[in-house]
Formats: sequence, structure tokens, C-alpha cells
Amino acid sequence: MEEVKREVARAYQLELLEHAKKMNVIAVLKTGAGKVINQQADYLRYNSDLNVTEAYGALGVDSWEKSKWENIFDESDVLVMTPQVLVNIIHSAMITFHSISLIVFDECHHTRKGHPYNQLMEVYRHFNGEKPKIFGMTASPICSNEDALNSIRTLEKNLECKAFSVDISHSGQQQNYLAKPKEEIIFYELGPFFRLPALYKKFIQHGGTSIPLVNKKLKDVLTDCDELGTWWADRHMEILYGELRNFSSRKNFEKIWSEREDGEIDSGDEIIIKDELEQKELTEFISRLIKDVEKNLVCKVESNFGKRKRKEVDLDLFPIPTITEADISPKLKCLFDLLEGYEYDSTFSGMIFVETRRSSVILKTAFLYHPKLSKFLRPQKLVGHGNQDSINFSMLSTEQEIVVKKFRDNVYNILIATRIGEEGIDIQSCMLVVRFDQFRSVINYIQSRGRARHQESKYICMLPKGDVEKLRIYKEILAKEVAMNKALLESAAEDSRDADDEEDGNNTPYLLKPEEIFTIPSTQAIVTIFSAISVLHRYCAMLPIEEFCSSVPKFRFILVGDVRNDSQQCKCVIRLPFSVPPDCRVFEGPPCDSKRKAKQYACFLAIKNLYEAGELDGHFRPIQVEIAEAVKVIPQKTKQASSKVRKFNAGLAECLKGSWEDKEEFYLSIIKIKLTENAKLPTYKYTQSPVKLENKVLNVGVLTSNRIQKEGENEYFFELPIREEGGHLGVALINDEKKILVSKKKLSNIKTFHTKCLNFFLKALMKVEADWAYLIAPIKFVNDSPVLDELTLDLVMDNFDQNLFSTVFEDYQKKIGVFVKEMKEKTNAGDEIGYNTTVAVMQPPSPPDFEHPYEKSFLQIMEDPNFDLEFHKENTILVDHYYYGRKYMIVDVLDIKPGDPFPMELLNPEETLAKNYFKKFATLERFYKGRLRCFEKIKQNQKILRVIQVPQFCQPDRLKTHYCETNTTIEYLDFPFVKYCKSPAALYIIPQFSRLFFVKKPVLLNDIIYLPLILRTMEHSLNCRDIHERLNLHFIPRLLLQQALTTPAAQLPFDYERLEVIGDSFMKLLISLHLFASNPTHLEGRLAIARSSLEGNRLFTKKAVKIGLYKAMLTTPLTRLLWAPAVRQWTHVEYELITTNSQPPDNGANKDTESNDVEESIQKDISEAADGVANVPSIGKPILSDVSHQRASQVTVIGDKTIADGVEALVGAGYISKGIRFGVKAANNLLDSNYEENWANYAEIFKKQGYFSENETKSKKYLESIKKVEQLLGYTFKHKHLVLEALTHPSAVEDEEFTTCYQRLEFLGDAVLHFLTTRFIYIKYPLLSPGTLSSYRSTLVCNKFLSCVCGVLGIQKYIRHYSPSFTKPMVDFGKLLEERYEIYKHLMGKPEDGLNYDSSKDVFPNRGTVPFWDDFDDTPKAIADVFEALLGAVFVDSLDVEEEKEFSLDTIMTILNNTMLIPWLPLVGPPCGIVNHPVKQFMDSCHQLLHCRAIDINAKRNYDGTYCCEVSLHETVICKADAESKKSSRRAAAIMGLDYLKKHALELRNSCTCTGGAKKDVDIIVID
Repeated sequence: MEEVKREVARAYQLELLEHAKKMNVIAVLKTGAGKVINQQADYLRYNSDLNVTEAYGALGVDSWEKSKWENIFDESDVLVMTPQVLVNIIHSAMITFHSISLIVFDECHHTRKGHPYNQLMEVYRHFNGEKPKIFGMTASPICSNEDALNSIRTLEKNLECKAFSVDISHSGQQQNYLAKPKEEIIFYELGPFFRLPALYKKFIQHGGTSIPLVNKKLKDVLTDCDELGTWWADRHMEILYGELRNFSSRKNFEKIWSEREDGEIDSGDEIIIKDELEQKELTEFISRLIKDVEKNLVCKVESNFGKRKRKEVDLDLFPIPTITEADISPKLKCLFDLLEGYEYDSTFSGMIFVETRRSSVILKTAFLYHPKLSKFLRPQKLVGHGNQDSINFSMLSTEQEIVVKKFRDNVYNILIATRIGEEGIDIQSCMLVVRFDQFRSVINYIQSRGRARHQESKYICMLPKGDVEKLRIYKEILAKEVAMNKALLESAAEDSRDADDEEDGNNTPYLLKPEEIFTIPSTQAIVTIFSAISVLHRYCAMLPIEEFCSSVPKFRFILVGDVRNDSQQCKCVIRLPFSVPPDCRVFEGPPCDSKRKAKQYACFLAIKNLYEAGELDGHFRPIQVEIAEAVKVIPQKTKQASSKVRKFNAGLAECLKGSWEDKEEFYLSIIKIKLTENAKLPTYKYTQSPVKLENKVLNVGVLTSNRIQKEGENEYFFELPIREEGGHLGVALINDEKKILVSKKKLSNIKTFHTKCLNFFLKALMKVEADWAYLIAPIKFVNDSPVLDELTLDLVMDNFDQNLFSTVFEDYQKKIGVFVKEMKEKTNAGDEIGYNTTVAVMQPPSPPDFEHPYEKSFLQIMEDPNFDLEFHKENTILVDHYYYGRKYMIVDVLDIKPGDPFPMELLNPEETLAKNYFKKFATLERFYKGRLRCFEKIKQNQKILRVIQVPQFCQPDRLKTHYCETNTTIEYLDFPFVKYCKSPAALYIIPQFSRLFFVKKPVLLNDIIYLPLILRTMEHSLNCRDIHERLNLHFIPRLLLQQALTTPAAQLPFDYERLEVIGDSFMKLLISLHLFASNPTHLEGRLAIARSSLEGNRLFTKKAVKIGLYKAMLTTPLTRLLWAPAVRQWTHVEYELITTNSQPPDNGANKDTESNDVEESIQKDISEAADGVANVPSIGKPILSDVSHQRASQVTVIGDKTIADGVEALVGAGYISKGIRFGVKAANNLLDSNYEENWANYAEIFKKQGYFSENETKSKKYLESIKKVEQLLGYTFKHKHLVLEALTHPSAVEDEEFTTCYQRLEFLGDAVLHFLTTRFIYIKYPLLSPGTLSSYRSTLVCNKFLSCVCGVLGIQKYIRHYSPSFTKPMVDFGKLLEERYEIYKHLMGKPEDGLNYDSSKDVFPNRGTVPFWDDFDDTPKAIADVFEALLGAVFVDSLDVEEEKEFSLDTIMTILNNTMLIPWLPLVGPPCGIVNHPVKQFMDSCHQLLHCRAIDINAKRNYDGTYCCEVSLHETVICKADAESKKSSRRAAAIMGLDYLKKHALELRNSCTCTGGAKKDVDIIVID
């Protein structure tokens, strides 16, 4: 491959390099003389081996942390960035000049006044230490009309550099590299009087000249009509009319009309629309004009004008006629004639420089509609950013780059550019450059001329014939260029300057005074009077901003002093955006001699005060800290926190922590099953258990060293998770406070009985010597008193070791497995091999030489003449050691031999397993040999047994809920025991290999089968009792508390999920109220940050671990593998973090030190809370025969979120039990917080803060609006100003009449609505699953739905705002809502109907479809915010209750019922009728079908203003969709993704590289 040749340095460049090595240098070179412009980074990478990094605003550099900046500077050789970025990071002390060796200033002639270059140099001059070298580059070092030599010296002093240009001796070389264009002047005649545009006459007719702003624009149109003709003036009027038609905000309007003639947008120190009267006149004028125009002129009413600001066709409001010579001026005709000369040049490329963006749009349109030029010109405009919110045809930086690239690729062959095209963008050389509008400075001239670098290129200036003044300006600028070159040579020739020159006030940079510099000691971040303006603007830009509101500071100037004696000065008053706290919102600077200096000092003062007030951090950014005063806060990550899974020692109840040693008296509790009624849990329809359990006393009891029952109680009762048809079943552990005497030998026998009974249920066997927390002992009753059944204990000790027998046969089975594998390899046969021949060649392992204590197999028992089949059916349990040691109950004896073909007609339909086996093996003998690997000789004179497998143990009920329109039903899922007894799936065994099990069938099925469930429930219940007492949660029923500490993973018919949902909502409301009252000056943004931390999982997890809540949480199902009875002396298991579903590491760029501190804090709390410390028995793994098997019941594996959910569930249980006061009490006890239990106390806080004090004047002014809103809500406020605050939009805060807006009340109202809606659904649908509950709630609280509710009520009419942009979206939304509402309003509910409507009689239009309001692309968020704010206002107002009265939420619930729930629920439909949003459907489908976590939904903005959303799986795009809005694109992409999943689900799942299979969680990455 041919090596790419890099550029070689030129002689004059090397000369400049030598100067630069000695001193700071300004290189003055002609444009195009090897100096890179916009693609510096790519150029440097291409021509060097340096590590180059870019940094600019679009990368989000404002949010980069100090550690990331340090990392970037450490790893990079060169950083290419915009000047403002470097200024920001230097001012904010992200880095210092110590980290920089060289600063290169491109276009360094801007280093003047307030430019970022000059701000940087101010800090540079005051920097103490070794400074970096400076290298500046420019084509024109002089600025404006200043004297050339003085301008050069000013630039040199500002940059602390020496200016150099190319030596004359090298000019010949430079000519070899640079093509000098041929300069010409085209003089054009002044045009005749053209007819006025029709639109112009309409403007005059409706009084446009009486409005100063409009009149000014009409004068501009007249000028254009005279200079450029009617066609141009028509287009100008079209733009003017389009701007008025799309008039949307006062901010945008000001900027549109303050556009200077040079095309730059004036930042505007003073408000142009001075009062509401002028605004009203303008609005009325626009209304009259639009009606007339759309009625009488040809106008596209549904135009796209202004909806997509950046598109190929810029003007489409009116039909555009073809250009004729009669409608254009001589100036345009000269330009057209000039361009027609390039018609047949396929390589043509040109640029036309105009003054305004408007001119670029019109000229581009002219080329497209010119009969000749449109055939070969491919025009495009190139304009600046301007005001992105205005309809002014601005372009983003990315769009500029695309245009330049397409121009380079000849997609476009002519650019119409404003000043943005003169410098700062690397544009290819042009054959023709035309100054359509005259340049105004030497810089304009030199930079635009530099674009004509093509061989034989032309540079044309267009001047009116006979205009002496414009010709004079042209010659004067040419003369200044000559003077500049001469001054550069003179400056370079000087070795030194006079002292007087150095002290010249015009050239010497201003030396800052100490009081004009503010440094933060902790970070060394610095701000001066010169940088204060940009720092303040940056601070405001980073603030959260509300819709329709401005994010820029407002400046107002006040003249002070006496003008008569020349002592008049100017003061600047700054008003910051509404998101700044009121006490930091307005600043007034000192009097100064000029407006600019007054503005600088005012901004400097504002920065200092904001930092001192705690609004700025050490890097001059908005501080984002949690501000709750009463509760300690754990900082949250900015990104979504990863969910950690931890390993803890399982809990052991205090009453079970005794000792068996040195004791002979213990407590024996009998186990009695009772039928109980429990109102706290819903009653389900259950299948009756096969054994009647009510009032049953088991033949076994629980032996403990400490008494389980409390003093004075004879029984301890807990409920079982199984039920009979009559109701819920529970267990009473009964003990009459008497101890029983147990000798050491009997205790040993009881341990053996306990171990053997429970090992029947366990996957891995436990040994007798384990230090059990309790023991199961056989009992009998003597005179109605329980005593130990010593006969049973003796039988157990005399009985054989059944477990050892099973273990020996398991070892034998493993040997057989190895033998079969070797045999298959040699014979290449399947399961059905020729046994007779193969076994003879390969000798199988011999059966174990194990003497069974029962000499007889069941075959021998059957051969006994006295064999009683019915007796054995009722009493015998068989163990087939070849058939995996399973236990069976006898059903029948079949007259079939093991070697006989099995008659398939005998099999029941449900016996699918046996059917499959006999289809494959034909006979039971072949099944034993081929499948069970039996190589013993099978006797053929025996009959086979039909059996069913004994269930492992009784399982808790498992339920499945079904929802329909009319009611909710429960399907009962039988646990294994019921399943086997109801509809047995029979199996078939050979009696020869079966032995009797030592436990009789009645005892096993009636007593022991229930023990694991009873014991596991007992352990959990006792742990919950400890939590109940330790945390003083006496107000929560213990069963409800037990439910709150049961996770869904336990697979019980109840768990904490519904309680967690109500608890989460309650905590949100409680925290919101507390923050609202505790922080009266903080706005929604700060309050939301604090709430996020206070209700975050980290805080809840930390608190829960500290109090040991995790010990009482039931986290695993009852299975043979995961359960074991509690043991005391286990190996201690330290805290261990098992897994973290975290994001990839950030290479140290963003080190989350706060996260590490939190993790260390949690580990410390776990260590302190863990058992095994200071005489507390350690809890850990039991002593197992298989030590590698770890049981979840002994070592709890639990996630942080699960622990946090348990906290919320307990809070929910507290509220459900006894209301608000006890919900708060539960939160305080769990979180060690001090929230007010009586919410009426918060009203007293408001009174002390003066929040309830009325502004009677303001309230009376808006009394009529307040009364109407009260009527709509059906509530009369005690404090009227709350209504006014709830109706005040943030934009109105810009008016000094209003100091507060609805944001704080909306923050509180959002929590109120969230909680009341959750409570309503929780109560109305008691069987609703938590997921469906959350989805239904989301439907009822989403902005679109609330906007519809508020829109129908008409509340939006009373909103106070100060933004004209507010009105149009409201009107548009109102029209759209009215159309849809008319279709469905007959289905709306009525207040008299209440909430108990019969849903079966309703026709829900939205069932099975997305609700109609979800189809709205955008609804005004402000409407929904006001509705929530009004709920917050009612909430605060109702807190002010009379003495000795309890606060109640009933008032707010009544309002919610009448305004939202009763009218709208028939339209919303029941939970089963709600269809999730397509995005959620897609995410759920990915989780269910693929179990994939590498899902990426990426919505990006296109260059034309539309959005493109891509859906990716493992970085492979599977679909994408374009739409007008981001939401619409995500919705469309999700629908396409769902369709793709249906077709390719299996293929995608097989190709997924995620680990963990179906157990994985989905990690969703949404990039906006």
C-alpha cells in the first residue's frame, strides 16, 4: 500500500518557527498560507504522531468533572478546543496553566475587549508560576477603523506577543503556494421605482406603521424594494409575515426584531417590548393581518414554515413566481449575468457574501427560481447560529460542517454566506467570490478575499455607480491593508519601544485591582470583572429551565447623578432566571462611567454573592447538593445506580439462641393446626386439601432450650401459607410454661429422629451432631398432656440408617454410569443394547455388599402367603434404590412380568412419563437396565407394582390471578402433595429392588409431610416478631409485618410488592412535605434532588442493614435444595458483595468517590450488625455431608433493592394499619428520622415562616379568577394567595409583581397526586398485581392525561404568565382536545354516579388500544403542572386545621374524585383495558423473549430538525424510524422493533451473548 505523503514545512514557516522558539509570536499570514482553520485536530493527526483530543460544547464539556479533565490533559499531547471551553476550565480551576506548555490562538485578532481570548489573557497575566508560550495566527491583526500601528501594538500587548509577517525575501516562495485572485469592481446602475408588494400594502392597511417594531421592518422592505426589486421585496415580506405568523415568545420576538444589519443578533441589554399595551397592540395587529391575508391572498394555511427551521426549501408559505427582469434590480441582474458566464464550467465553485441571513435565504431562492441559473447552480446558504429559538433560518455547527463537506464534494457548487463564511471554517478554494453587500472592515475584506484561492480565481466587489461614499470606503480599506503590512514590518524591525509607549493607556492592558479579582481558596477557581459576564451566563445556562421561560439573565440600566455637571453615571441591575432562589435573584451593581463596565461589576458582584449563598460550587457551577436539614442524606450517583447483590448471615430468632449443653430441662411445644380468619389478607377460592387439617394436632412437637411463647401466654400462633375451603390455616405452638426432663441419651435419640425425619426432605444430607436451633420430637398424650414418645425414639435408634443405605447406592449408580459410558464407546450402541452379549464381554461393577436391616425385599414380602395388599396400600412406603432412591406409595399389583411387553392400553392419559418410557423400552426390565443402569439379574416370576411417588413435602399455595372486565378470579395452583393425591401420575417399579421405608404412610402424609412448611414459617415468624418488638412496630399486625418481609422470590401467595407500592408513594409524599416545609426558599429542582436522595435505595439499604432488617426477610422458595432447619453453631459467613450489575469502568475519568464512601458505610453497618460478635452465636453454613452445598436459608443472598423494598413495605404496612400518623411512625423507627407524625404541625411551621400571610392587594386584584378556580375544584381556600401561587407560571416571575410561581406547589402536588392515585387503585383493586397497579397509576398521572383533565375543566384560562408563546400551544391543544373530547364525552362519568359504576355495562373505547390522549405528540406540560400545583395548594391549605382535629386527606380525595376519577375512569377503563406504550411493550418483550440486557434505544436529532430513533441489540441496529418529534420517533421505532421481534425472536435469542440465560435482568440504555 502506498504511503501517504505528509506536508513539508515551508521556508517562511520555518522562519516564523525560529521566532516562536525565542518568544511569544503572532504570525500574520494571508488566508490559506498553510494555516489550518476548523479541522485542526484532523490535520494534526494526519501530519504528526501526536495524541490529539477535541473538546467543544456539543460533547457536554460543561458537565465534565475535574478528574476527567486531568485525565484528558495527562493522556493528550494536543487539545483542540473552542476558546470559551478553555476560559471556562481555567476560570473554574479544572486545570491550571501549569498543565499547558503552549497555547495557539487561531484568528487571534479577536483578542480584544470581552472576547474569550482576552478573558483568558487576563488570567494569564495574573498567573503566578511558569506560564505557557503563546503563538497567535491571523490574517489581519488590525481591528475596525483603528490606526494600523496602534492596533497591532494593542494586540501584541493583549497577547504578550510580538507580531511577525513573512519576509520580503520569501514572498516569491509564498506566491508558489498562494494563488492571488483577480480583483474587480462591478458598478451597477440604481434601479427605477418598483411596485410595492401586495403584502406590504396589507401591513399598511392594518396599521403596521403605528407599531414601531413593525414600522422599522417595513422601512427595510422599502429599501430592499428600491435596491433589489419587487421580487426580492416580495420574499422579504413573506419572511416578515412568516415570523409574525409564528410569533411564539416574547424572548424570541425581541431577538428577531433586534437583528442588526450586519446579521449579528444583539444580546439586548434592554427590553424592547416595554409594556403589555405595546404587546397587546402587536398581538391584535397580527390577528387582523392573518385573517385578511389568509382570506384574500394565496397563502398555504397549513404551511411548514417555521415548524422545521433547517430544511432544503426555506420559503413555502406563498407560491414563488419565476424571476423576470421587470421584477429585479440592476444589481441582481449584474449578479445573474456574472454567474451565467460559468454555465458550462462543471468545476465551478463560488461564494457570495451577504450581510444578513435573510438575504442568504432570498438569494438562494432566487437561484432556484431563475430560469437559467437553476439549471446548473446548486446553491446552499451558510449562516451562523444566531438565535436558535427564532424563525431566522439559523444553522447549527453540525449543519455548517455538512454544508461545507457537500460543497467540497461538489454536491453544492455555490454558497451564499454571511460573516460566518469569512473565517473559522475550512472551505475549499473558490473560482469566484462576490461581495454582494459591501465589506465594512479590513478583516472582512482580507478574510473573504482569502476564499478565492483557486487558480485564476476572481474576487468581485459590487458597488452602486455614482455612490462616492461607498467607493471611498472601499479605497480606504485597501489603503489600510497596505498600512497594516507596512506597520508589521516596522514593528518587527524595532528591537525595543520607548517607555512612554509601554505606559500608553490606549495600548497597555488594564491591570486588575485586588477587589476586581475573586478567587475560591479551596479550588483556586478565579473570576474577574472581565470574565464575570461569561461566567454568569454559563451559570444560568446550566440551570434547569421551565418551558416558555428564558434561561438568560436580564440587564437593566439606571442613570444616576446629575447630567448638568457631567457627573452622571450608570448602574446595572441584574435579574436572574426564576430557577435561582428569590433571595439571590436580583443584584444591583455600583455606579460606573459606562454601561459595559456597570454590567461587568454587577455580574462580578452577582458571582461573589451566589457563591457565598451556596448557589455556586468551587468551580462556579450550580451546586447540586441535597438540602434536607432533618435527615442525613446519602449522595446519589448522577447515573443510574447499579444494583448490588449481597451475602449475609441468615437471622435466628432470640428465643432459638439457647444451648443444649449442661441442661436436662427443655420446653416442648405441641403443634396444632387451626382455622383462622384474617381480614388483612384477601380471601381466595381454594381447592380443599386432601387431608382435613383444621384442629389437627401433629404427632410431633418442637423442643427448644428457651420458651417460644411470651411470658403469660400459653401459645404462639402464626399463619401458614396454605388454606382450606373454610379459610386460612395457622399453627399454634402450645406450651403451658412447663419444662420436661430429657436425659442426654434421650436428647441424642431426639436429634437422631430430627435428623432422619428432615433428611427425608433435603437434597444434601445433614449430620446428627449439628447444633440444632430446635428439635422435632415424637410425642404422645397422657391425660391430655404431651410427653415424649419414647417407643418411637427407641425404634428409630434400632432402625437401620436409611440415609447411609441410600448413599451407598448413589455411589454404586455413579460407577454404573461410568461403566455404561465406556460400554457405549465400544459398542456404539444406544440405551437398548444387547445386554447378554455385551455384559459377558465387559463385566459391570458388582452391587454393593450391604446387608439391609430388613432381610426381605418387598418381593419377599409379597411372596408371603399372608401378604395383605390393602394393608400395605394404607401403611407402607417403598424405597426403590435403583429408581433414584425415591419413595413410593402402592396403588396396585399388576399381573405383568418385568420382561413382558407392557400393554399401553392400561396407561391413563395423564401418565405421559410412563408412556414415553414404555414406547422407548417396551418392557420394564429393559427400562431398568437401559435407563436405570441395573445389571443385577431381574427375576421374571414377580409381578410389577403400580405406584405413585410420595410428595417431597407440603408446599405453600401458589396462585395465579386472572383479570376480566367484570371481576377478578384466582386460579389455584396445586402444590405437589395435592397434585399427586388428586390426579396421580402413576409409575411402575419392580418389587425385587424395593424396600420398606421406616416411616409409616399415615405418619408421613398426615404429620411429617407438613413439617418443612411449618418449621420454615415458624422461623420466619419468630424473626419477624423480633423485628416487631425491637423497632416498636406494635401498631402493625404481625401477620401484615410478616407479609411486608416476604419477597416475591419466596413464592408464597402473599409478598411485600403491593405494600411496597403504597409505601413508596407514602414515602414520596412524606419526604416532599418535609422538604417543602423545611426549605422555604428552595425551588423544585433543588427539592427534587433532595427527595431523590432521601427516597433512594442506598439510604434505605444503609438504614435497614444497620437495624438488621435483612435477617427477617424471607427471600427463597421452600425447596429441597434451598431449605434446611436452623442450626446454631455454624461457620460464620462474613459480609460479601457477590455481584454488581454495573456499567463498564470509566477509566478513572469519573471516579465516584461518594459511591465508594457509601459502600464502605454499608459494609461497616453490616459488620456491626452481623452475628458472631461478642458472645452472639455465629450464623453460617450448616454442617453438611456435602460441604460445597450452601443453603439460602442459612446464608441470605439478597439485593440492595430488595432490602430497600422491605423498608417501604413496612412503611406501607404502617399506613394501611392505622393511617398517616402510624405510617410516619414506621418511617421514623426504620430510618431513624424525625418526620412530623401529626402533619398539622407542618402548618405551624408555615405560619412561623410567614407562608400563610396574605398579600391582600394582590389577592383582591385577582379575586375573580380565584373564585372561579375554587368553583371548578369545589373547594374554598382559607389562604387565597395559595391559589394565585398555583396559577402563576414561572415566566411571570420575570415581572416584579410576582416573586413565586407554581413550581414548589407542583413539587408537593405531584407527590399528593401520586399517593392518592396509588391508594385509590390499591383499595379499589385489592387483587391487582403490583406491576399492573404501577402501569395503571402511570396512566392516571401522566402529563398528557392530566392536561386533558385540566383542559376540560378550563383551568388553563386562569394561568398567570408573561410569555406570548404560552397562548398559542394552549389554543392549539384546546382545539385538538375539543375534537377528541366531543367523540367520547358521552361516556364520561357523573359525580352522582360515584366510583362504583358497573364496568361490565360500559363500552370502553380505549380497551385494547392506547388512550386517545397518548396519541398527542406534545401537550403543554404547564397545564398538568398547574393541576398538580392546585392539588398541592389544597393540601397545604387543608393542613391548617382547627385545634384538636386530625388532618385528613379526604378533602383532597373528594376533589380528585370529582375532577378526575369519576368523570374520566369510564374513558380510561379498568386495568385490563390499558395497553402499555409501545416502548414499554418492546422492553417487556425483550425481557420475556430474549432475556437480553444489551438493548439500546437511541433518539438523535437530524440536521433538518426531525428525529431519528435507532433500536439496537448488542450494537446491531435492528430498526430505525424518523419522525417530527423525539417521542414520536421512539414510539415508531418501538412498534417496528416489536414487529421485528415477532419474526426473529428465536434467532435473536440464540445470537445473544449475554450470560445467565433466563435469569438475567434487562439493562436498558436510553440515549437522548
